[in-house]
Amino acid sequence: MPKLPCHDPNCPQTFKSVHGQTYHYRTVHINSNRHQQVPEQATHPNVPEDLVIQPPDVNVELQGNEDDPLRAGATKTIHPGLNGMPCDELGNPVGLDTPPPPCAPPTDNNWAPYTTETQFCTADFLYHQVQMSATNIDQLFELWSQSMATCNEGSPFSSHTDMYQAIDATHLGDAPWKCFSTTYNGEISPDDPSWKSATYEVWYHDPDVILSNMLENPDYRGQFNYAPYLRRDSNGQRTWSDFMSGNFVWKHVDAIMAENINNQDAMYCPIILGSDKTTVSVATGHVEYHPLYMSLCNVHNSVRRAHRNAVVPIGFLAIPKSMFNTLMSKHF
Repeated sequence: MPKLPCHDPNCPQTFKSVHGQTYHYRTVHINSNRHQQVPEQATHPNVPEDLVIQPPDVNVELQGNEDDPLRAGATKTIHPGLNGMPCDELGNPVGLDTPPPPCAPPTDNNWAPYTTETQFCTADFLYHQVQMSATNIDQLFELWSQSMATCNEGSPFSSHTDMYQAIDATHLGDAPWKCFSTTYNGEISPDDPSWKSATYEVWYHDPDVILSNMLENPDYRGQFNYAPYLRRDSNGQRTWSDFMSGNFVWKHVDAIMAENINNQDAMYCPIILGSDKTTVSVATGHVEYHPLYMSLCNVHNSVRRAHRNAVVPIGFLAIPKSMFNTLMSKHF
């Protein structure tokens, strides 16, 4: 069976299939050209030409540690400005080996705002797992109450409305769901489509509280970057992995330091917001929403992919509805 040569005339590799040939060329040759390095610079060699790095005031050349091991000969250079140096609650520097303060103890009632574990499990099962309709929920609770009448007991909730109110009061950490209403703020004439006069609800978590909860999560230990960094292999070549290893964050931190030198030693916490075309309409009164997600960029990519609360929904954006002939209008 004839073998296919690599598209690069200087590469001796051969392949049994076009798929292997294409994958090799895109992975080995295109990527290496894309990350082409520039001649050595005085303080930070092998840095892209458009990335200007200020000489560090502290020793920031690392050889790795137990939380972030490096391969033999590789180096990791953290940003000299916003480098996430440890400090106390007042911002005073502390030693690198100082342990973090203990987490706040949990409340006595871990099921709040639910009165019992049974209430929580019932709401989770009906709303999250089976996504039962409001009518069927009411019928289930009625049958439940009838079966418990001889024991002078009732169902966990009196109705679907009672259950929904408990769900709406549920906190994610210390972040309850909040809501505000919005409407079209332009001029409205009698002949305008109905979406202009409708009121839309936007449900959301406080992003600042959600971000604080992420930063307090001990599950990210060893998989968290406290500062932008440049990583080089044993040959001195730049390598990229997580978000904090990219050029964008380094240049952004340079700009932050240029605006205010008092930001020295602070921790840089970028976030990513995103939404998709997935609509949520269960138990919303036939109102469709686009979910809005937030992710903390300091965590490693493996944490974000592992569904460990590094990507969380922080809002639901109501979707206006209209007739087909107005969907492409400028106002809509």
